[in-house]
Amino acid sequence: MQATLSHTTTGQNWLDQVFSSFKSGEAGAVRRRIQDVEAECGRAALELAVRKRGWHLIETDRDYIILCTTSPFRIIC
Repeated sequence: MQATLSHTTTGQNWLDQVFSSFKSGEAGAVRRRIQDVEAECGRAALELAVRKRGWHLIETDRDYIILCTTSPFRIIC
């Protein structure tokens, strides 16, 4: 889904709020419901924001999980 005009301003504000606590470079994780992401900014905008930071995005059945680190990771099980 491409970000639409209605998603542009409010979506960017929402993304800024989601990532604001990780500006200092501190690693962590953020989880957001897929339905909330779609309502606020759309998957494409979220994916672009995560890629720009060099972080990782994981999708589960109902959530997106953002690993706020550029370090590699392994899924154990």
